[in-house]
Amino acid sequence: MVSRRIYRPRDLFSLMQSTLATEKFFISAYEIGIIDNFPEIRVQAEVSARENRVRRFGGEPEILISEIYDEILKKHPQLSPATVKKIIDLEIQMEKIVLYKNARGSCLFEKAISDGCKVILISDMYLPSAILKELLTSCGYDISNIPVYSSGEERYSKNSGKLFSIVKKNENVDIASWMHVGDNVHADILNAKKLGINTLHADWSEYNHGISNHWKAKDIIGESICKTLLLKQVSAFHQNDPLNEIGFKVFGPLLLGYVSWLANQLKIHKIDKALFLARDAHLI
Repeated sequence: MVSRRIYRPRDLFSLMQSTLATEKFFISAYEIGIIDNFPEIRVQAEVSARENRVRRFGGEPEILISEIYDEILKKHPQLSPATVKKIIDLEIQMEKIVLYKNARGSCLFEKAISDGCKVILISDMYLPSAILKELLTSCGYDISNIPVYSSGEERYSKNSGKLFSIVKKNENVDIASWMHVGDNVHADILNAKKLGINTLHADWSEYNHGISNHWKAKDIIGESICKTLLLKQVSAFHQNDPLNEIGFKVFGPLLLGYVSWLANQLKIHKIDKALFLARDAHLI
């Protein structure tokens, strides 16, 4: 239903890092030290929170965002609870910025609604259902009367298959009548099929969850956005022919970078009039 304007989900934390470095989030100079390694700190805090959840309570490593930041607060006691709350709010705000309505997913959603189907949204996610609703609403979806399930809240996941059983019980819906749509082959397709659920693989959406060399770049966000243009879901934004695709994926970012640099130079040197001198000016 939604896609991100970044190459990997964890690139969001690099975007947060750049904002943390420019905004006055921090109460004291002692708190500022978290900025330098924030992406790594945020990733490791989630790992620790999941491990601690299993160690303390058994079951699945399903957590909420508040528990992730509890780990950050525990390992960085110089942070105040008020500052941590601001950073959580920033993460949610950054999600709103990078998320957008996926064209294929939106069509299926609207078709299901218009056909009178009962629609239930199920997510393996550390955000609570209220925040998931907020994010979907910000992307343009009307989900006011649609149930939303979060694995973090329920403490069970699609990855294990148990979240499907919880939804079946709570919503009193016959599994044989389901059509589950999702992009994760294991959690959304194979596990659902084991329970007798009909499935549709959302192969029109993809992300890179592995190691990416663009993390070595100085401009991580710029590299992430450029690589996002290579993912399947962005094909909805350009015509399906080679010249349009090259313009969208290559010359578009190139010209954007140039114009951004030029605008910055004009601002630095206080130039209020710029004249373009070019022979044919096809690109300009």
